Amino acid sequence: MRLTLLSLPVALLVLPCLAAPAAFAETSKPAAAPTRAEVDAEKALALQTRGAELLDKGQNEAALVELRASWALKKNPETAALLGAGELKLGQFRAAAEHLYIGLAAREDPKERAPLEALFNQATAKVGRLEITVNVDGATVIVGKLVKETPLQGDLFIHSVIEEECTGNGALAASLRDDADACIITEPTGGRLTNAHVGVLWFRIAITGKSWHAMQAWQGVNAITRSIPIMQALQDLDTRLNEQTHPAFAGLNHPINLNIGVIQGGDWPSTVP
Repeated sequence: MRLTLLSLPVALLVLPCLAAPAAFAETSKPAAAPTRAEVDAEKALALQTRGAELLDKGQNEAALVELRASWALKKNPETAALLGAGELKLGQFRAAAEHLYIGLAAREDPKERAPLEALFNQATAKVGRLEITVNVDGATVIVGKLVKETPLQGDLFIHSVIEEECTGNGALAASLRDDADACIITEPTGGRLTNAHVGVLWFRIAITGKSWHAMQAWQGVNAITRSIPIMQALQDLDTRLNEQTHPAFAGLNHPINLNIGVIQGGDWPSTVP
């Protein structure tokens, strides 16, 4: 009885094909277009492959360009492992440790883990590392003022960067190397959460004078006194910059500050600088 029931629909399906093959062809559906995720995954794989080839050739900087582009499209543990290997070769130990950690987390076979563990140990030997271990879910984890309950979703990394006041190069380098969904900058703000910052720009103004002995000061051109109207103009600019600011700074008194921090000029009191 089961055999008869199963063969009946097959016979019914075959008959239309024999009777009207053209009609069947007209009603067939075209293949669905690939999704955005599928296209990105294909691009990411091609970039990852090129990056791996460049690493093998010793072209590490070019390899990182390809691999970071791949990582931006698809967060693949294999891409992370390749990124970490390239960053380690270029002395980017902080980023290498992060990416090698991600690559290791996806590998269970001890034989596959061994080479990555060796690279990971090289990277972590050059950076500070905070490891938090708990034995129960729901434990409270506090790092500075960041409070979370375990299990933590994703990885938490702490950056301690240089050049905060002088250039900001440390924070810039960290943001260019590492990917994160969000960050908290632990700047003292009186306990308030700030979601915007003005950033920093540096500039230098050179004023040329004509050096002369003070006995005949009128023969020279004093570069210091010539700087006075320039400093006054900069103070006026500071006022104008604060007349209309970004909405994120609403309620803040004078959020933008133009500061004249260093003046250098002259080498002897009796000489016109």
